[in-house]
Amino acid sequence: MCSLCREDFFPTTYQRYYYKLHKKAYCSKKCSSKISSIEMIKKNKKYASQRMKINNPSHTEQGRNKLREISLKNGYKPNILGGNGRVRPVTETKLSKSLGKGWEQNYVFITHENKGSGYPFHYKLNIANLKNKIAVIGLNSNKKWKKKKEFMESKGWKIFRFSNKEIIRDLNYCKKFITDFTENY
Repeated sequence: MCSLCREDFFPTTYQRYYYKLHKKAYCSKKCSSKISSIEMIKKNKKYASQRMKINNPSHTEQGRNKLREISLKNGYKPNILGGNGRVRPVTETKLSKSLGKGWEQNYVFITHENKGSGYPFHYKLNIANLKNKIAVIGLNSNKKWKKKKEFMESKGWKIFRFSNKEIIRDLNYCKKFITDFTENY
């Protein structure tokens, strides 16, 4: 009987020999190839991850340096990205620079909330002043904005929200609004 499909068959000399060695017999090459690939997957699962790490050229400092050299030679330059892998808006960068020292762009605030609490593990603040706990956030959907604002205020933060249009229209007003509040806070 075939060890895979369980059909009766008349074994060849080789199949009988194989059965004596492995206590398995297969009726056709199709069945034996299926079994060997399944067994191989099980075996490789243990060792593949470790083997791939060892053989991966970027796993060593020398390999990473060589890859970096090749990339630079080929003209590759990484994009300077903002939150969630997107290019930072020009308005965000302008406002951040105009506020001066003490203001961080794309600050990640860890919430320290447990999974299932309804809050994410972190919030991204477009521009933040850690000393005064003041953040500037772009326009999000109302539901997300309210939840984020309530949470951040419960942790002692003051949140301001400006659209790109507001910053483009009057950057100095946005800057003055924030700095006046910071001085009086």
